[in-house]
Amino acid sequence: MKPVINSHLDYRRFLNGIGGMYRINWRSKPPAIREIYLRFRELDLSAVDRIMQDQYSSRGAEPRPPSCMLRSLLLMIVMNVVSVTHWFETLHTSQFFAVLSGFQPWDIPGVGTFYDFIDRLWNYATPNFSPHCKPPVRKKVKKPKEKGQKAAPIEK
Repeated sequence: MKPVINSHLDYRRFLNGIGGMYRINWRSKPPAIREIYLRFRELDLSAVDRIMQDQYSSRGAEPRPPSCMLRSLLLMIVMNVVSVTHWFETLHTSQFFAVLSGFQPWDIPGVGTFYDFIDRLWNYATPNFSPHCKPPVRKKVKKPKEKGQKAAPIEK
């Protein structure tokens, strides 16, 4: 199924509705977290839903909104979390970050969903820019046969 296109106004309503329901008060957070909240509240990612429509199949279960997935990954970067697995655990332990990402606190995407979204976002045939090159194989130094002799040079 194609993802549902959400407007920025829908996201703002979601923040106000769910934040009030779960009593998530951003004013009681430290100043750095308040600044992140205000920045992400104003960040309009609604165009991402339209741009990524072609990356999804018309069959299957309804996917997560790409804008929410991207918002969550951006929030992960801002919070200096380097692992998707650690970010997944953070979303489960902190309702604040789950709601700020655009997810219901009880309905958070799994780790595999994040990796699938990264693959869709990457949209490239190979997983990296550079091919998987192996370093040149070093020759082992052969030990001398007799005691007191030098080993043979391995230079080419």
